[in-house]
Amino acid sequence: FALDLFATAIVGWWLAMRRRLAPVRLPMASAVAFLAVALLAAFVSPVRTVALTQWVRLGLMVVLTLAFVQIGANSRRWLVVVAGVVVVAGVAQAAIAIGQVTAQHDLGLLILGESRLAPDIPGVAKIDTPAGKFIRGSGTFPHPNILAAFLAVAIRAGWWLFVRGSPSRTTWRAAGLLVAGALLLAGLAAT
Repeated sequence: FALDLFATAIVGWWLAMRRRLAPVRLPMASAVAFLAVALLAAFVSPVRTVALTQWVRLGLMVVLTLAFVQIGANSRRWLVVVAGVVVVAGVAQAAIAIGQVTAQHDLGLLILGESRLAPDIPGVAKIDTPAGKFIRGSGTFPHPNILAAFLAVAIRAGWWLFVRGSPSRTTWRAAGLLVAGALLLAGLAAT
């Protein structure tokens, strides 16, 4: 839910600022074709209302991607800001996932979108071992696999920030990105 609000705010800002940005050829035909196929899949879903809700969220993410393409083509500074926000959000999600796996239940962050988690709740993603059932961390995402995809994007954004840094910059930035990378990898392992 929080990610949806964040994405909606960025898309709204992009729509308001779009006239001030230099025109960029956006892959509109590909985006429309992708959303059309996803909409057809939603209509054949046995749970149509849930599928249509997820299609709206998917559409928001496609528009967000188009916004990032245009913003990035106009200013590399904005790409650095967006990559930094993705890394910070990824570290926060990784910390929540690590806490969930360590505690083996939710952390009480329901207002942020965290699901109720416990090894004995049906529908919670678990790993069955001879020692018992252990939950997989999902952060505030609805499933650990979605968190894993987000953390993969955050790891890639962190790597890009790390590689693009110049030797004249302080080593604190590099050290911070390495610590963030370690937390992101630990969070990925928790999913």
